[in-house]
Amino acid sequence: MLLTDTMPIAPASGKSKSMDVRDTVADEIAIARGQLSAWLSGSVRFLAALSITPSMARAMLECNTGNRRVRRQMVARYARAIKEGKWLVTGQAIIFAKDGTLNDGQHRLLACIDAGAPFVCDVRFGVDRAAFVAIDIGGKRSNADVLSINGETGSVLLAAAIALKFRHDRSDTGSIAAQVIAPSPAESLEVLSVHPGLRDAVEPARHVYGAGVKARPAVLVWLIYEFTRRNPAKAAQFVAQLASGGGQDGDPALTLRNKFVRIGKRPESDPTGHLQAAWIIKAWNRFRRGKTADVIAWNPKTERFPEIA
Repeated sequence: MLLTDTMPIAPASGKSKSMDVRDTVADEIAIARGQLSAWLSGSVRFLAALSITPSMARAMLECNTGNRRVRRQMVARYARAIKEGKWLVTGQAIIFAKDGTLNDGQHRLLACIDAGAPFVCDVRFGVDRAAFVAIDIGGKRSNADVLSINGETGSVLLAAAIALKFRHDRSDTGSIAAQVIAPSPAESLEVLSVHPGLRDAVEPARHVYGAGVKARPAVLVWLIYEFTRRNPAKAAQFVAQLASGGGQDGDPALTLRNKFVRIGKRPESDPTGHLQAAWIIKAWNRFRRGKTADVIAWNPKTERFPEIA
């Protein structure tokens, strides 16, 4: 149920219909705070499928006096699900201790505020505060676990490549550097359903890596898929040359291969996946356009992340 459904806000005397939005929000939070106080001090121990508004979320977070650090990536993931209407009721409740302290739920409540929309969740009251130490200590299902459960092979590598695809598509610049943009297990399955060709890129990526091109395997999977989408024949040629080292000096795939082989011989050198992806894309772009490349480089301080030709 929505709090505003059960406790409507009566217009204050002297207030016009155009009353300040901040006053309205403050009133809604005050009402939510009063409702929460009644629950905490009353005999209610469990509320099933409560529709928690942003105002109620703010009121509940006022009880968050001792919790773990906020993981912004988790908040962003939950907020996306709420905003896009993809929030699932899992049965995991928002939990309050007997003394009124919020034991569990801060990330979901913060996400509700960020999304600016209500979400449905069970709420439990009267749990021992000491139980806080036992919350979330079990092993959670990773994206790779969910893919494996759904019958996917190579799920760890596939999950990492899906995350890169997800991050690239949601970034304003096409970059994969924003770690806060990470898919949930449900979003990973959705990405794979829309881009099933990611599966087909796993084996070519492993072949290239095994041939001495020590790029990050997930980056290879993602980009081999992207190149294949754009030009299957050219992509096959590029991947074959990258793996074999064939061709002439100045061939972009050969220049790229030599760069990664040199890096692989220096254990102390560990370029980020973001940097590696930019190199591979720049080599592919020149290869597809029939241009040579004696050097493959990218400077993130002066260049935008390259678009895939």
